[in-house]
Amino acid sequence: MAVEVIEGTLEASEPSKSKRGYARYDRLNFAVPDAQPRTFAKVAAGPAMIEEIRRGGAGRYYMATADGAKALIGVRRPDGSKTYARYHNFEPIILVVGLLGTATAVARFIFGVEGMPFLASVLGPLLLGAWFYFRSQRLAQHRFFEADGS
Repeated sequence: MAVEVIEGTLEASEPSKSKRGYARYDRLNFAVPDAQPRTFAKVAAGPAMIEEIRRGGAGRYYMATADGAKALIGVRRPDGSKTYARYHNFEPIILVVGLLGTATAVARFIFGVEGMPFLASVLGPLLLGAWFYFRSQRLAQHRFFEADGS
């Protein structure tokens, strides 16, 4: 997990794809004072950040990179306002499927219930591990955003 802080002006942009309140941008352009303009490709954003990106403007922007995915997770404006948004909604899905798979693993391997799917029994505990991993990534990003109140 890495969070990069970009102080500059974001060029207003519309999402290239949007689904269930989350969006993806083909390109986000930042004008950084005393430096070359910065461009980020294939950036995700959560519901609250979509409006901030549409608005554009000056601020302190937080770009998170986790496991290859890039996302604009937060902004602090010069007027003191701040916005943070998570950029995905797959944690609850992974948790539910992981719990169901773990329940089949317990039924199959501990209680010896016949007919329980083997694949679900193996993937369930792995998905629970993935859920803990993704959750810890998201919480670390949020802690970084909250701690960087300067």
